[in-house]
Amino acid sequence: MELTVWPGRWDSASMDPDCLASLAYVRFSGAPVQIRLHNRPALVTSVTTSPRRLSELPRLRHAGNSINGGFNLEHLFAYLRKENYGVEYDFSEDQLVRMTALMRSTRARLAPAVAQLLWLEASVYTRVTRPAFAEAVGLPASLVYPVYRHHATRNRLLASFGYDLARVSEDALLQQVTANGVDCIDQLSQVLDQARFFVSESGPCCLDAMVFGYLWPLLKAPLTQSNLSSGEVPALLRKLRQHRNLIEFCQRIQQAYFPELSSAVGSASAAGGDDASLKSGSDGAVLRNAGLFLAITSAVFGLYAWQSGWIVVQP
Repeated sequence: MELTVWPGRWDSASMDPDCLASLAYVRFSGAPVQIRLHNRPALVTSVTTSPRRLSELPRLRHAGNSINGGFNLEHLFAYLRKENYGVEYDFSEDQLVRMTALMRSTRARLAPAVAQLLWLEASVYTRVTRPAFAEAVGLPASLVYPVYRHHATRNRLLASFGYDLARVSEDALLQQVTANGVDCIDQLSQVLDQARFFVSESGPCCLDAMVFGYLWPLLKAPLTQSNLSSGEVPALLRKLRQHRNLIEFCQRIQQAYFPELSSAVGSASAAGGDDASLKSGSDGAVLRNAGLFLAITSAVFGLYAWQSGWIVVQP
């Protein structure tokens, strides 16, 4: 089996929530899965031909089957269980019903709110998400994919909520998406209470993987006041920081199942790293990409001008 995911960033095994959730479930189950991180040469080809394929990550390949977990993690989890690499075989019927209901609620309410924050919140997209994914794919794909993902996320959210311009503004709908995510975080905190995991104290399950995948990037991404144009911490992250049990839950998962990154786990107040270094790194990436883009554009224009006869090279 081979699992293709977005690479890690911000002391997280993957910077994409769905990919991180799939990696967590693979660690929970001990499935013999080969992890493949998208490298730049592969991305240059795939993005310029079909950007949509990268939005379908994580992708599991096994025995001629290709299971896309992007926007449908449950399908990927179910396939692993079918291949005897699940962790829920000993759950009672009541536990399975509870797990399924909470996963549907998390998928319907928290997942859109996280996507909205990372891809549609202007300052977060400009200073955090876009530079991270642009660096992962490299040029020329960095000029295509982040913009594609931004618009695809917007269109998917509007479609899923039955967006109607005549009845409600887009801003009002996105505010409702955030409110749903805030309510979901409150619910998850109440359900978890003082337990170590959501369904069974014996160990984590696919619900734990999903919740960890959505919450951990919020805690570790540089969503700091100095990195945001409004100077305010986003409502979703502000709500998460109010629930210590969810923060400690994410830290337990990170330390137990991603020990190679556990040294980077800090307190909630330290999440996001040093503001100055993050800002300078982001600014450096933007300037570097702008310079490369200018160089490539100039070279293409020069070649076109030479072929058109505008520029004549004297022997």
